Amino acid sequence: MIRTLLGRAGLVAAAAGLVTLISAAPAAAHGADAPDGTDYRTRTTGVAPARPGLEVRVIEAGARLELTNRTGRTIEVIGYSGEPYLRVGPDGVFENSHSPATYLNRTITGETTLPADADPAAAPDWRRIADGTTARWHDQRALWQEPAPPAAVRAAPEREHRVRDWSIPLRDGTDPVLIGGTLDWVPPPDAYTWWAVTIVGLLAVGAL
Repeated sequence: MIRTLLGRAGLVAAAAGLVTLISAAPAAAHGADAPDGTDYRTRTTGVAPARPGLEVRVIEAGARLELTNRTGRTIEVIGYSGEPYLRVGPDGVFENSHSPATYLNRTITGETTLPADADPAAAPDWRRIADGTTARWHDQRALWQEPAPPAAVRAAPEREHRVRDWSIPLRDGTDPVLIGGTLDWVPPPDAYTWWAVTIVGLLAVGAL
């Protein structure tokens, strides 16, 4: 009986050690082409001016934004050149095939060749892409896409840094609206501490 209890305690300790080890890595991002892990934290600060029924949140560890429109009106997301990019309303979700953002936002890196008809100055050509009132998309304005961290992060990588405040314009009819947000650098946990705790747990299992 005592051996059984000790064995179970050992398994619990081993599991705890493995969980500790796994948690030392950056948080994993799931879904589509979301990053495997990231030291950047994207958050939304809300919609201004506020629109009851209009909600925006960050998903996939910051890889995408999700906009849900329950206002009963059509809301447009504005692209990088000031052109209509997405349209979300009671009749579904549409993308403008003339907007460069339609193609740039299909991957998290934005690396794609634009078609000849991707012209932000052209009249919108709306193409239905989903039912419902929720749109999800990558947006370069809310991401850090450079291969190297910002200079402040390189100078003090052990500290948390505000990389930038970002905003994405919307249009409610003729009224301008903004999604606001922040992008921060969050340093990874101290690997030495996590390894030490894990090793102590494994030694305890061995002793048992």
